[in-house]
Amino acid sequence: MNRAQFQLHQIAILDLAIRECFQGSAANFARAVGVSPQMVTQWRTRNEKRWRPISADRCFDVEVACGGRVTRQMFRPLDWHRKWPDLVRATVESEFSALSQKELT
Repeated sequence: MNRAQFQLHQIAILDLAIRECFQGSAANFARAVGVSPQMVTQWRTRNEKRWRPISADRCFDVEVACGGRVTRQMFRPLDWHRKWPDLVRATVESEFSALSQKELT
């Protein structure tokens, strides 16, 4: 994934978070995450020179603000396992549990 693809990916996930968790209100989203509305605008812009990626810390803040409906892994699909190694074990355990349940049925 190159920078332009990563930008579009983050914008899509951010738009999903705003739409699904805050009924489309970027201002309410900004307040819940603890950033200014201007920062949200910089995260959402398609202008490559003005765009700012969402930091790993803010990805976590978004996950908490959305009650887990939008996760930090969704924002950072290529490096989440390096940013949050504690989630790797939880993900593996969850997938193993799901496979075990599927085999039992």
